[in-house]
Amino acid sequence: MLRLSPHTLALIMVIAATAGFAAKGVFAKLAYAQAMTVTSLVLLRFAMAVPLFWAGVSLFRQQKQGACTQITAWKGCIIGGVLFFVATLCDFTAVSLIDVGISRVILFTFPVWVIFINAVRDRTLPPGRALICFTAAYFGVCLLVLPDGLSDLSQLNGAGVAWSLASAVTYAVYLVNAQETMKSIGSIHYTALSNTVTMVCAVIYFALTAEAQDWVWQPAGIGWVAVLALISTVIPFFLLLEGVKRIGASQASLLTLFGPGVTLGLAFLILGETLSPGQGVGFVLVILAIGMIRPGNVIEAGLRKWVTGGRSV
Repeated sequence: MLRLSPHTLALIMVIAATAGFAAKGVFAKLAYAQAMTVTSLVLLRFAMAVPLFWAGVSLFRQQKQGACTQITAWKGCIIGGVLFFVATLCDFTAVSLIDVGISRVILFTFPVWVIFINAVRDRTLPPGRALICFTAAYFGVCLLVLPDGLSDLSQLNGAGVAWSLASAVTYAVYLVNAQETMKSIGSIHYTALSNTVTMVCAVIYFALTAEAQDWVWQPAGIGWVAVLALISTVIPFFLLLEGVKRIGASQASLLTLFGPGVTLGLAFLILGETLSPGQGVGFVLVILAIGMIRPGNVIEAGLRKWVTGGRSV
């Protein structure tokens, strides 16, 4: 019988978590193919995930890391839940309009926005490395969405790109805003509470905007949303949480850089999505630019939040 060392097991956990998060857009596309709408998908995803996160509160006892009053904690969870709802809605809307791989790569640029948001909050100038990474990352995004230059502009789905960019920015705001609350009450409690707020937002949004097609829930569509909630939401959260605890954020952050590549691979195998050579160059440029930020501890610091709090869109 094969026996794995604790370090190897932790690596497998982080890799599996990264793959699970990376598959999110693919599962969403498969749900859309079964007449599931964005509004319905967002609602069902959180309705299915929230009870599982509360089960995690009972199963995993997590010690609080700092002082935080009940009112402050609730305020942080409410703001975080609303921000996460907006980021998720933007993300799934983008996936409904453009290729999964392109949407995922644009979302992956959120670390550069974290740097700029922190700089605005702290009233300081962003470091030169951040400016270089931002320029390189979004030049890569331009190659992804316009591989043949402005001649492709007429075929560009600007709305899809805009929704994806909005998701990256909103997710960055969510991370910056939630830091203290996540540190104080722990990741599991924060995720359960803020996810509950997100679910309430999804219910309200559904009640206010639902149209006839939003009520058409095919069994296959519900099944794909259930897979998304379990495989790309709840299980990866706990796997990444345990993996980072065991091997540290530094090693885990390197592994998460492969997430967009996993998405592209799955999108090719399951959905038939491909990249042109120019788009391939853009993809590599984005990954390298975000990887360059790691010495500045942005990605690593983000992963540390999985130990004391945090989650992934």
